[in-house]
Amino acid sequence: MKDMYQNDNKEKLVIISVYAPDEIYLSKEVEFLKEKYSIVLFRKEDKFYSNVRVKNESDIEIVEIPMVEKRSLHFYAHLFLSLFRKETVQELLFLIQQRKWSIRLLKKILWEATVSHSDTLYIKRTISQNKESFYKPSIYTYRLNSGALTAINLKNILDGKKCIGRAHGIDLYEYRDSADYLPFRKYIMKNI
Repeated sequence: MKDMYQNDNKEKLVIISVYAPDEIYLSKEVEFLKEKYSIVLFRKEDKFYSNVRVKNESDIEIVEIPMVEKRSLHFYAHLFLSLFRKETVQELLFLIQQRKWSIRLLKKILWEATVSHSDTLYIKRTISQNKESFYKPSIYTYRLNSGALTAINLKNILDGKKCIGRAHGIDLYEYRDSADYLPFRKYIMKNI
């Protein structure tokens, strides 16, 4: 990471975007936000989309988060570790209590928890190389999915000022989701 904050008096803003096409819309927000904030945008590696519009300009920093490859050792390590997180256990118990239990929903919960765990550790390692530049940042997530879980984890790790999440229709309404279920919804709403 370049040291872009040496003489910067602006408040720090960490943006997390884990869904590459979002950046089509996110570019407008970044243009607005960079007037007030020093921005570091953490986004997924763009392997599938060519229409990414947030460019790595001199006044913002973009850090690519590697994709979690299913069925890799890396994936299974993060899956195992995410099983012991309090919010994952609570979400699994919630499914049982609501009698919504199914293999499909179990996979959805474990995928979100695994991706969040992997992304949190990657961002934490990246930031630790320049931790003084990230003193009490604000953290913004573009969707209420695994990116929101990552944002909540980072807020706790970095002692962040605030954690802000932007919700879209699919993040708000269960009927808009193909599985008719939004993992970690209660936890995210409580902590964002």
